[in-house]
Amino acid sequence: CVTGASHKTSQDLTINSSICLDIRDDHHLEVGYIPCRIFKTLSYGREIYVNSHYIKKYLSHIPFVKFFNNGESLKNQYNEKLSMPNYQKKALIEEKNFTLDFIKNHHTYVNRLENIFSVFN
Repeated sequence: CVTGASHKTSQDLTINSSICLDIRDDHHLEVGYIPCRIFKTLSYGREIYVNSHYIKKYLSHIPFVKFFNNGESLKNQYNEKLSMPNYQKKALIEEKNFTLDFIKNHHTYVNRLENIFSVFN
């Protein structure tokens, strides 16, 4: 999410950025807030690095959610990704496809509406 930017601009910036982060403040870490930008970023096929144990735990089944607890941890994970050998890149593509499918099938507005409608059926 880029304040003041159009949806298209925000999407383009997310897709083309070298790293996607979600940094929560103490209050959000304490209450376990999960912002929509997590799901947006994942739906664009991007990994997201989070500093929230709650987000990582809640979304532990999604391999494109990565946890970091400090700048050094983030830097190390990012450098490992950049220096990944080719044979590991296939696994990364499989993780990306799993993430995209999972978000599409479980975390969209259509899914929410279907859940609401199921209450009335």
